[in-house]
Amino acid sequence: MTALTLLITVGFISPIMITSASGSTEGVQFICENSGEGLSAVDVLSATGDHDVFLDYLREYDPEGYEILTDPALSDKTIWAPTDEAFEKLGDDPDNASQEEIKAVLGFHITPPRRTPEGPYPIVTFEYLADGGQIVHETRTGILTESDQRVRTKVEDGIFTVQDVRIGSTAWCTQAGSIFSIDEVITEVATPS
Repeated sequence: MTALTLLITVGFISPIMITSASGSTEGVQFICENSGEGLSAVDVLSATGDHDVFLDYLREYDPEGYEILTDPALSDKTIWAPTDEAFEKLGDDPDNASQEEIKAVLGFHITPPRRTPEGPYPIVTFEYLADGGQIVHETRTGILTESDQRVRTKVEDGIFTVQDVRIGSTAWCTQAGSIFSIDEVITEVATPS
């Protein structure tokens, strides 16, 4: 297996090159300016320019969740952020949904930090996903509704997916979490039996 280089940008000037032995992270990059210091999820999502609709919906339908994501210290979540184009694909569907249904859909895209008895896991990166194979993640919706709704990520033939939706090739860190871009809105998550 050949080593590959995963680029992590620190600041705007000097990138840090991290070498990984995992061949399934080829062609992806994890951008982490100044180790995410001081960056909230809202800061990062706003800076991408591709997630304005997601932020607008969060602000309107889950103001508490939005407020949490403005705090760098509380941005220890993994966010599977649909692009603006992903919301366009929904057409009029959001107009026909209740506020609670929209809030639930938004919550499918936010997973709280993973924890072990020894403490929190490191932030989720492409390498973490590749090394984990198929991983089950709790969702904000599951926590708020006290249900067991979870999303699954997997890596197959070098393609990263969450709930069978392809994850974009660039991800970003916050002060304590990560953001992955997806090109579809996850509208349904089954409760595991």
